[in-house]
This record gives sequence, structure tokens and C-alpha cells, in this order.
Amino acid sequence: MLDPKVSSQFDRLEALKEINHLLDTADNEHRSFISALELVTKLTQASRGHLLLVKDQGAVTEVVASQQPDGETNGDGLSTAGRLILDQVLQTGESRRIEATATGEPRTHLVVPLLVRDKILGAVYLESIKDNAFLSTDLFFAELAAKLIAMTIEQRSLKADIQEAKLAKYRYVSSVTHELRVPLTSIAGYTDMLVTGMVGELSERQEFFLQTVKRNVVRMGKLIASLSDINRIESGRMKIQLSDFDIAILLEEIAAKLEETFAERDQQLSFEVALELPPVHADRALISQVLASIINNASLYSPEGSAVEVTVIESGAFAQAKVTDKGIGISEADQSQLFTPFFRSEDEKVRQHVGWGLDLAVAQKFVRALGGDISCHSELGVGSIFTITLPLTLGEPNSVE
Repeated sequence: MLDPKVSSQFDRLEALKEINHLLDTADNEHRSFISALELVTKLTQASRGHLLLVKDQGAVTEVVASQQPDGETNGDGLSTAGRLILDQVLQTGESRRIEATATGEPRTHLVVPLLVRDKILGAVYLESIKDNAFLSTDLFFAELAAKLIAMTIEQRSLKADIQEAKLAKYRYVSSVTHELRVPLTSIAGYTDMLVTGMVGELSERQEFFLQTVKRNVVRMGKLIASLSDINRIESGRMKIQLSDFDIAILLEEIAAKLEETFAERDQQLSFEVALELPPVHADRALISQVLASIINNASLYSPEGSAVEVTVIESGAFAQAKVTDKGIGISEADQSQLFTPFFRSEDEKVRQHVGWGLDLAVAQKFVRALGGDISCHSELGVGSIFTITLPLTLGEPNSVE
């Protein structure tokens, strides 16, 4: 037969595991507090218990859960002695147990602080109608339970603060991008009017300066668009329009758009798509933007006269598109940061080209939002392979575009 003391310790251990599970998984915070307090009250054989949280920097306490043997009760119902010991615990952060002397009061009180990193969040308050209740094992168990409750409260508070900070960032970035777009659109419009001679003939020097302005307006426009894309994805406001489409047709359209770019660099762009490849199921416009960006980068960082190859194969439930170049390559150290927003390599060959370091970060967020992924394998001085995985249509496709 199991020793009663061992059995009691086993029950307390199981109760702590149950409390931890309740606090981690409960959808309703109030209900999880009540359930946790019920276990603490039961295992310490308390006649009554309360869970109180500190409000307004300790000036006021709020009862968030109350428990007694015959069920839940409302109101704090603290006795005079109980209120006194509670105030002491909230001031010192140390557990207290006292025996009441006043007639009609519960005989024993135990108050344990909810403590996290020297910060007092509240207390677990227990009463018993018995003399000499709440042994040292009860105190130890109550303190461990209080620690779990305090950590849960702190984690939930931190999560709420983080979420609020994220929302503030999203609102700020959205406001900034909007405010930048308005004057930039005006600058672009007036620059085009000047370049086309609508307000008079320009000297060669004036046209050179205006072309510089125009290039930088385009560059700033791309930055604003990238920041806006990242912000919309992270805030959940990105409107995704899923459809089933033929990736071979999409690649032909991209090739047509980039034809002039490749011609200027005397480069070759080739495609090879697996026969009978099922349609891709994703947002066509976003994937077009991703693939065009990856292919354009492959051209940008490859020597004149070189080739960029795009192959697409079927890999389980995904299409696997590989963009291969024989360019400058990427160091192992840089590869670990490649998809970090605003990261740009210190390599002089990379720095020869202007950029913000956002294209790959945006591409990765787009692809992952669509249920795929993007990765890179590269060797410095040899070339790079970017692999984009995209979900394929399962079953009969909708109208294929």
C-alpha cells in the first residue's frame, strides 16, 4: 500500500501539471483561473480561496476567482484578519500564514504572492475553519501553483503588449508610406512633363539632371511599395486572390517583360517546365512579382553574355521552380541573412548595384503566405540557385488561367 505522504505528494505533483495545462490551453482566462484555484483549494483542504490581482500599482486588488467547497462564490468576502495579512503580503512579496484570534473569523489564513521577477501581480488567498491548518507542504504547493499562475499572467500581458506594439508599427508604416506616395507622385508627374518638353526645350545638362531625379523617384517608389507589401502581409491585410494557373504561360509573360533587360546584357533566359504539370494554386499576380524579381536579380548579378535557366518540376503536392545563374554567387555568411529585410552584402560586386535589400524579404513573405517556401543555394564565384516551391491544384482545377 502506498504511503499516505507519498500519495499526497504525488497528488500535488499531478495537480501542478493539471494547473499548468489549464493555464496554457484554456480559451477563457477567467475560467482557467477558477479551475486552478479550485485545485489549490482542494489540495490544501482550504475552506475558501480567492485569487486576487493588483490594480493601479498596488492600490486596489481585484478578485478574479473565488472558491469554496460547495462551489464558486462572488465577492471577496475577506475577513478583517484576512485583509490585514493580504496587505502585508502585497507590500513584502513574502508568503504569510497566521492564526486568527477574533471570534467568528476563519481560524487559519494563508496568503501567497503572485510574484514574477520581484514584481507582485496579486495573491492566492486561502482560509480554513480549522486550527493549525496549512502545513509547510501546503505552503510549498501553494507557492508553486502561484508561480505558475503569475508566469501565465505575465506572459499574457507581454503578448498583449507585443501585439499592441505590432499594431502601432503597422499603423505607423501605413501612414508613412501613404504620406510619401502623395508628394512622390507629384514629383514623378512634373518630372515627366519637363523631360518630354511640355514646358520648353531642355539643355543636355538639364535633361541629365531630370533623368537622375526620375531614376531616384522610381527607386523610392519601389521602396514604398516593398514596405507597404511587408506591412500588409504582417498585419494580415494582404488581399490574396487564389486561382489555378499554368506556370508555363506565366513564365512566358515574365520573359516578354524582361526581354529588353536580358538583351541589354546580352544574356539568355530559358525555361523548362515538366510535361503534364498540374496547375499551380496561388495568387497569380504575387507569384508573377516573385518570379520576375528572382529572375531579374539573377540577371543583374551575372556577367554579360551569361545564361539564366528556369526549370519547374513536380515534387509531391508542390511545383518546384529553380532559377539558376552563373553569377557572382553569395557567401555562406550572407546566405544566412539573405531574406532579412534591408540586408545587403558588403561584397563590392553587390554594392555596385543600388537597392534596398527588400526584394527577397518580400518574395519570401509572399510565397510563405501562399503555402510555399523559397530557399537559396549558392557558391561564391560560381553562381546561385533559388528554389521556389508552390502548391499545386489538388483534384479537378478551377478555370485555369
